[in-house]
Amino acid sequence: MASAAAEEVPVPPQYKHQPLYDFRHFPSETRGYKVGVTKYGKQGTKRKLEEYAEQVEREREQMEQGEAVPVAVAEPAKRVKHNTVGVGKSSGRGDWKQPGERAGSLRNPKLSTSWEKKMKAKAEEVAFKEAKRAAVAARKEAAAEERRRREEAKARKEAKRAAAAVTTRVSAATAKRMMKNKKQRKLLKTGDAGSPAAVLGTCSANEKGAAMARRIQYAKHGDSSVLQLVTDQPVPARKAGQVLIDNRATSVNPVDYKLREGLGWLADPKLPAVPGGDVSGVVLEADAGSAFKPGDRVFGLTYRAVGGYSSRVLLPDAALARIPEGKSFEDAAAFPLAALTAWQALELARLQPGQRVLVHAGAGGVGSFAVQLAKARGLWVATTCSARNADFVKGLGADETVDYTTQDFVEVYKDKPFDAVLDTIVGNGYEQRSLSVLKRSGTYVHHMPSLSLTQIAKGFLKGALGLGPRYRVVLVSPNGAQLAQISKLWEEGKVKPIIADVLPLEKAAEAQDRTKEGHNRGKIVLKIAE
Repeated sequence: MASAAAEEVPVPPQYKHQPLYDFRHFPSETRGYKVGVTKYGKQGTKRKLEEYAEQVEREREQMEQGEAVPVAVAEPAKRVKHNTVGVGKSSGRGDWKQPGERAGSLRNPKLSTSWEKKMKAKAEEVAFKEAKRAAVAARKEAAAEERRRREEAKARKEAKRAAAAVTTRVSAATAKRMMKNKKQRKLLKTGDAGSPAAVLGTCSANEKGAAMARRIQYAKHGDSSVLQLVTDQPVPARKAGQVLIDNRATSVNPVDYKLREGLGWLADPKLPAVPGGDVSGVVLEADAGSAFKPGDRVFGLTYRAVGGYSSRVLLPDAALARIPEGKSFEDAAAFPLAALTAWQALELARLQPGQRVLVHAGAGGVGSFAVQLAKARGLWVATTCSARNADFVKGLGADETVDYTTQDFVEVYKDKPFDAVLDTIVGNGYEQRSLSVLKRSGTYVHHMPSLSLTQIAKGFLKGALGLGPRYRVVLVSPNGAQLAQISKLWEEGKVKPIIADVLPLEKAAEAQDRTKEGHNRGKIVLKIAE
């Protein structure tokens, strides 16, 4: 009779199309609800449904936050078959139950399977979006490279024309006198409003008054012997949005000899190429509406870290920042590439004050800035270095050091995992070992990884799925706003450059060889003297 009475209970429309009443109390959608009404009443059944919905949502949130893996979605070691009993008699339907699970549990294996499918679909969607973003970035990079090549080709053509006809600035008074002479008037070329006119001559490019630059370049890949000093290189014409800089100093970075050897990870510059990414000098020319004016002392990073070993450099306004008063050009030259790499690596790590970070090679160019900038952000910092550099690195702010020559950082920190690892060593093979000292929610950041693209893709995918630490690669880019913040920290004494040596531009080959050997405390700076 009880069963017959249950069959006569209509299903409310708000439950008719919902799967939530298909749990262990109610073996099927229609019959399950009616049996539930018979057993618990309408209000009791509604309450059971709401409790079950809340429990499922709670378990989903726990899984997304990584707090716990609910039984409903856990991998079952073994399941046993049993019959669900309704009111008055067995429903005759088989149901699955975890061993040791209490009778009447609201967990639903059908829902858990559905949830696993949704999670898998979500993971595939995340991986697809990551791949799509990478493809878009690659296309943008290729387009930028093509634009740069076209600009270089145009600049070479302009340089050839400049070799036969050099433009020289004259004062407004001189231009006024020349305007009175018919022959001299033809030589005048009107400049921008308010600027001196230009006299177009036919003197040799090597004569006095020509805009020439001294630079180091290489016409083929190889060791440091391919570097050549050129003293009569014409300067390309400045375009709108660019600033012409009298470059006084630059510094040597590992990427310089990597590109020279033809080992560029993303792309090689077109030959002949000028190495160097760091620029430190005085503004010669700028747009009328530029944030910089002639005479300003500035420093910045070139595009793709090439072109810095030159006495004249063109950079966009957005890549520059002012050098603090009282600071030298040589000190400023040690900042741009290394400091921006460390800054952007910490941005990718997304750390909060008080969290733990491990910096590999804390005495190196990038590592020394990473230690200082991390401490400026309120982080707890450990670093690997040699015993002779331990006190030096602690002076930069490191809380703890590990002597990599006698200690294994994995053994030291395997029970004290970090929130992030910043790997600043090129081709050290530390990638896999560093993951073992990271929290599962941590981040591994490298600026020049030695892993293959397949391994990097796997690292990105694992991090996106929450199956391990996140993997990030720093592709450092010019950023005047970030460099201005670093300049302010420098002015406040919270960050300082570490310089191993200062050499003349002519000794660029020696500087690159010493940088490649490693074990330098800080960076080697090249002074570009006129």
